[in-house]
Amino acid sequence: MIEIKVNTVKGYKVLISKGLICEAGNYVNLISPARKIMVISDEKVAKLYGTKLLSSLEKAGLDACIYPIKVGEKSKNIGTYVQIVRDMAAREYTRKDALIALGGGVVGDITGFVASTYMRGIDFIQIPTTLLSAIDAAIGGKNGIDLPEGKNYVGTFYQPKLVLCDTDTFRDLPNEEKINGIGEGIKYAVLAGGEILEILEKGLDESNEDRFLELCIKYKASVVENDERERGNRMILNLGHTMGHAIEKLSKYTVPHGLAVVKGLYMLITAPGAVALAKHERERIINLIKKYKFDVTVPYKCGDLLSAARNDKKAEPGNKINIVTVKGIGNCELVNLSQDELCRFFGHDPNRKIN
Repeated sequence: MIEIKVNTVKGYKVLISKGLICEAGNYVNLISPARKIMVISDEKVAKLYGTKLLSSLEKAGLDACIYPIKVGEKSKNIGTYVQIVRDMAAREYTRKDALIALGGGVVGDITGFVASTYMRGIDFIQIPTTLLSAIDAAIGGKNGIDLPEGKNYVGTFYQPKLVLCDTDTFRDLPNEEKINGIGEGIKYAVLAGGEILEILEKGLDESNEDRFLELCIKYKASVVENDERERGNRMILNLGHTMGHAIEKLSKYTVPHGLAVVKGLYMLITAPGAVALAKHERERIINLIKKYKFDVTVPYKCGDLLSAARNDKKAEPGNKINIVTVKGIGNCELVNLSQDELCRFFGHDPNRKIN
C-alpha cells in the first residue's frame, strides 16, 4: 500500500491499494467518531460498488445508507444539493455523522460541498472510482456546485478526512474514461516533467499505475500545501483549464473534463504567443497528446471561448483573465491578460473558429 500525507491545515492521508472499498469501514472508524454514514454516489457507480461498500461499513458497526444521484455534470447543481441536505435532515444526521463520496469528480465535488455546509461542517471521506478524480478532484479540498453561469460558482475549501484510492475500480473503467484521466495526467506531466512525463511516454498500464497516481497526488499535494485557498501559486494547477472550462461550457458539458483540458493545453502550446516554449519541448508534448489519440479540434470562435472564460472563476477585475502559459516542461507561469491580449496570444480573430 502507498500512503501519502497531505499537510494542509487539517491534514489527511491518501491511501492507494487494491481492495480498499472492502476495508472502508475499518478506516472510517480509525479517523472519525461517526456512527451514521451517508454514501453519495451516482446511479452507475452505486450499482457497481454500493453493496460492497455498505457491507464493509455495516460490518464495522456503522449505520449506512446510499444516496444515488444522476450521472454527469448536470447533477452538480443547487437542486441536487438541496435534495441531499433535506434527506440528511429527515434522517436526523448530526454533526457527529459523516459522508462518503463514492465516484468521480462530480460526486466528490458535491459531497464535499454538502459536508462543508451541513450543520456548518461534518466529516467526509473521498473514495474516487476514476483515474481523473483520484489525481484531481479528490485531492485538495475544493468542493462546489455549478450555476448556469459556470462551473463551481458556489463552493468551499474543505478538506476530506481521508482519501481511499481503490485501484480495483480502475479495472472496470471504459477506455474513454481512462483516457479522460490521462488527459489530466498530461497536465501534470507538463507542470512537473520528470517521471510523470516518462511514465506517460512509455505508456500507462497496471505495472506503473500506482506509481503514476503517487507522483500526481504528491505533486498536487505539494502545491496545495503552500496555497490551500488558491490565492496564488495553486492557480498553476489550472494549466489547460481556462480554455478547457470554456470548451466544456460551450459544449454543454458533452466534452469530458480531461479531453477539454488537453484541448486547452494544445491551444496554449501551439499559439503564436507561446514563443518561450522551445520547439523540441512543444513537439514532445504534442507527441504525447497524439500517443493517446486525443481529438484537439476546437469548433468554437475565439471570442466565444474568451467570453465563456471571462465568466469563469479565473476572471479578474478589469476584464482580465488568468491563464497558465507553458515556457517549458516543468516551467509554467500564471499570467493575467485582457481579452484583446489573449486574442493576440492565440493569434485569432474573435469571430473566427479556432480549427
